[in-house]
Amino acid sequence: MTAFFASLGSISLLGESAVDITPATSGTPVPDFGYVKSGRSKGSVADVSEQATAAIEEITTLLKDIHDGRGTVGKLMTDAQLYTDLRTFTASANAITDSLARGKGTLGKLLTDPTTANTLESSIKNLDTMTRRLNNGEGTLGKLLNDATFANSLTATTENLRSLVDRLNKGEGTAGKLVTDQALYNHLNDLTGRLTDLTAKLDAGEGTAGQLLKDKQLYENMNGAVVEFRGLLKQIANDPKKYLNVKVSIF
Repeated sequence: MTAFFASLGSISLLGESAVDITPATSGTPVPDFGYVKSGRSKGSVADVSEQATAAIEEITTLLKDIHDGRGTVGKLMTDAQLYTDLRTFTASANAITDSLARGKGTLGKLLTDPTTANTLESSIKNLDTMTRRLNNGEGTLGKLLNDATFANSLTATTENLRSLVDRLNKGEGTAGKLVTDQALYNHLNDLTGRLTDLTAKLDAGEGTAGQLLKDKQLYENMNGAVVEFRGLLKQIANDPKKYLNVKVSIF
């Protein structure tokens, strides 16, 4: 089997014909008076015509799709709303780009204001430090994340608190009864009302106790009487015969 190919070519641009033989590096040599397989020469009119026809067909199909509104370009050509939306989006993008270039907004300041960028960098460093401390078990939250004993203790405290709340909801104990027993609550509420009323009366100077609180003269008189009574008791204790005369009569 030979790998030789022969085709018609030209020596120059003037069109003088020649036979071009493409040699092969392997295969069966061509015997005397043998035949060499022929093929179409490269760059022939037929090849150019076929390629041009195929290209024209592809362009025709593409133009038809665009005319029918298929694909992005077709929709841009035929859909007025999409065209309007695209123009609006482009205008918005231009406005945002302009605002960023002028340093407006947070992102604009990040792009143009070194102070804002430095502050953000400092915050990121602080966050990194805090995360590292948490990973190392530092602080209460770090212990909660890394110390199993601390976490278990907190869990036990939470369970105790939940148990206490359950007991209160069930009406156990004084506090539980106060929460769930309406009669006890009403009694306590009535007692509180009475205490409030009594306090108001004392503050208004009503009654003996109220007068003692409000009437300074009465307080001083009673205080003086108590002092004199104590003095009399002391004198009696020192000289009982002077104040006590006991007469015994026998009938």
